[in-house]
Amino acid sequence: MTGKADTVIAGLADRLKLTESQLENTNKQLQVEVQARAALSTKTDEAATLSETAIERIEQESKRNSTSYMQAHEQLEARLADRLKVTEKQLEETKGQLEQEYQARSALTSKIAETADLSKTVMTRIEKTTIDNAESSKKAQEQLEARIAERLKETEAQLMKAEQDLAKTVRQLEEARQKSIDEKQAIDVEMANAKQHIVNLETSIAATSKSVQSWDANKPVEYQHFNRLLSTDHIKTVKDSWLKPLNLKETDRSLAYMSDRICNIEKSLKGRLATSIENAVLRTLVAKSVPGKDLKVLEIGVLFGINLAIIYDRTADLFDNVHVTALDPFEGYYGDNALDILTQERITRKVFIENMKTGHVPEENYTLIEGYSTDDDVIKAAAKQVYDVLIIDGDHSYAGVKSDFVNYAPMVKRGGYILIDDDSAPEWPEITQYVDDELIPRQDITLVGRSWRTAVFKVIKKVKA
Repeated sequence: MTGKADTVIAGLADRLKLTESQLENTNKQLQVEVQARAALSTKTDEAATLSETAIERIEQESKRNSTSYMQAHEQLEARLADRLKVTEKQLEETKGQLEQEYQARSALTSKIAETADLSKTVMTRIEKTTIDNAESSKKAQEQLEARIAERLKETEAQLMKAEQDLAKTVRQLEEARQKSIDEKQAIDVEMANAKQHIVNLETSIAATSKSVQSWDANKPVEYQHFNRLLSTDHIKTVKDSWLKPLNLKETDRSLAYMSDRICNIEKSLKGRLATSIENAVLRTLVAKSVPGKDLKVLEIGVLFGINLAIIYDRTADLFDNVHVTALDPFEGYYGDNALDILTQERITRKVFIENMKTGHVPEENYTLIEGYSTDDDVIKAAAKQVYDVLIIDGDHSYAGVKSDFVNYAPMVKRGGYILIDDDSAPEWPEITQYVDDELIPRQDITLVGRSWRTAVFKVIKKVKA
């Protein structure tokens, strides 16, 4: 577009030069005509002067010869008249030529003016066209840059999303791999704990057997190595250390009756209660102390379910509704579907349900969650309820107890209780270490007390994992 404009401008410049050249030639012609007219005027004056001189001479001659004078005068006047007519005609022609030249010059001047106006208009249009084209080109460039930026932005967003999806997939794969490693490690730890527990039990049994051998041969052999006699010292500890914190009132005889009732329930059911009588009494007292009209208890690691049957029996008349939840894999005694090391009873779902029935626990008053406490489905199933009492008696390793607390303590309502089994037991030092290092310093629970291999905590504000 700029090249075309330059061509038009060059053409107009050439035409302007040509017009100026023609104007210059016209001016020269006008000057020649003016000079000719001036010369003609001079000749006319000379002729007039000559005529006057001739007239004087004729008058003088006429005086001498009237007839000759008149004839000569007439001839002279005729010649002068003819000469004057010729001169006037030449003057008229010259005047006409001058008028034509003036008109031509005026027309040329008008054309020059028109040409100048046209050039100005063309230049204005060219400038406007150039500006418009520049603005249009700039606008088109801006639009193109905007589209490119938008496309680049979309591409970057798609790339970012692809990177995020890839990172998510990698993270999921890594989590799955880590979960598999953790599960394997957890199984290895459980197996090691099981073996250690069996060794501890065998040691305890051996010590019990050695003690039994020293008894009178006529005395019956006891299968249970946990204490089943609530002593006066036990009753004193309950009254001095537990009744006031639990806001309960009990007498020596009521505690003795509770002990006897617990032993009778154990005898009526299959299997055994894997704790001492004083510890069973303490668990029952904690359940009785829960404020409110309803009671919900969750126990992790129930063995034969006898502890839950005892709690239900001792609290059913105190609350409008009592519901107990059992969480256990029911795969035998520490896996492999092994028999209980003391009773030789199988630890199965069937035995648990039978004990609930024998212990007069209605089906609608208990929930059975079968599986390991670390399983996601098990945690999800347990989380359907909020509990007043949580008893942790599952994996006895540091990591195992911590996992159960982290996953299940948030399910306990404020004012409820969390019981840690085998705390302070010499054969389970990791439990004691976890209680000392991580539970006691917490601000959302407070230690109520520690007695007979059990630590009792009260929830003072909602526990967060």
